[in-house]
Amino acid sequence: ARNVRELHALAEEVAGRPVTLSANAWIPLPPHMVVTPLLTYIVCEVHQHAGKGLAHSGNAVTAYRLADALGKPLAATAAGTDWAFVAAHKAEQLVTYWIAQAYACGQRLMSPSRAWCYTPGTGTSFYAGPTEVYAPFYRFVRRHAALFDGYRAARAPAAVLFDPAGDFFGGGRLLGRMSALADAGIPFDVILAPNAWGLGDPASVAARCAAYPTIIRDERTLPPAPAWRSANPDVWVLPRIKPGALPVVHVLNRAYDQASDRF
Repeated sequence: ARNVRELHALAEEVAGRPVTLSANAWIPLPPHMVVTPLLTYIVCEVHQHAGKGLAHSGNAVTAYRLADALGKPLAATAAGTDWAFVAAHKAEQLVTYWIAQAYACGQRLMSPSRAWCYTPGTGTSFYAGPTEVYAPFYRFVRRHAALFDGYRAARAPAAVLFDPAGDFFGGGRLLGRMSALADAGIPFDVILAPNAWGLGDPASVAARCAAYPTIIRDERTLPPAPAWRSANPDVWVLPRIKPGALPVVHVLNRAYDQASDRF
C-alpha cells in the first residue's frame, strides 16, 4: 500500500494537479483489499466461472458487495479463462448476463473489446466481442443513467460481518459462505469488521450491525429470505434505492441453457 501511495503522490507531482488512481486489486481476494482505501476506483478481473454457466456467478456478486463495503466503484472484466471459454464456445448471451448482473449490483463490466484470454497449455489470446450483441446494453445504461447513478442496494435482511484479514488467514470460510449465498440468490450486505488491515470504519460497526435482524458471523448462520425474493429460482430480483427518487428494481433472467447459449 505504501508503494501505491508514493506512486500516486509522484503522479500528482508530475501532473501538477490531482489525478485519479486505480489498481488491479483482484476483488474478492482479501489481500488485494489492502490497497483499496488509496484508490479512486477499483479495476480488476472478477471470475465469472464461465465453464459452469451461471452456477457460480455468485463469486461476481460477492466481489460487487465487497466493493460496496469498501466504498469504491468497481470496473470489472471477466478472468482470462472466462474470456477464453466465451471465445471458444461463442457464449455471447452468457456475457450479456454478466453485463446485466454487474449493473444490477451497482457496479460495471467493461466492454469486451480485445479482452485478454488465457488457456493453460496454449497461453494468451484476445477476444473481440461482437458490437451488435453487446453495445445495446451499454447504450441502455448510458441512455438511462438516471436509473443507475446515485442508487444503492436496498437493505438486505442480513449482513455479513467480514474481517478480510482474519478470514484470509483462517481459511476463507466466510468468503466461501458469501459466494454460496450469492449462488443461491440469497441477498446480503457486507459490513467490514475491525481488522488488522485497517479497512472500514471500526467506530460505526456496532451501530450498523444493529440495523440488521440477522448478522452472519460464520458459515452456519442462515439468513432470512427477503420479501422481494421471487418464488421462481430462475429469477433474481435486485431492488435499488436513492433518496428522493422512486426505487428501481432489476430483474435478472437466469433460465440459461449453456448448451445453446440461450435464455
